[in-house]
Amino acid sequence: MDSRSSYAVRLLLVIVATIVAWQCVVYAIGPVIPRARLGKIKEGMSKEEVVRILGEPAVRGPEYVYEKPFNPGYVQVTFDPGGRVRYVNDESVFR
Repeated sequence: MDSRSSYAVRLLLVIVATIVAWQCVVYAIGPVIPRARLGKIKEGMSKEEVVRILGEPAVRGPEYVYEKPFNPGYVQVTFDPGGRVRYVNDESVFR
């Protein structure tokens, strides 16, 4: 491969890597759960209703935890013993 072809291949790889890295940053920045959807969660809702609105949580237990890859924030939905929403803790870094 001559030097012009080698330069073109390296330049193309840098461009592709830059685009991929930018997409990761754009995905990570932003709330874990968009405000419009999170605002639909009300005290007293069932676990099924929460999943229908927010989707499957990353962690299921006494509380559901929602996370987003490369985003340090999280949303925690806590339930009472009857399985109804007690409160929502939005620890999103990017709002």
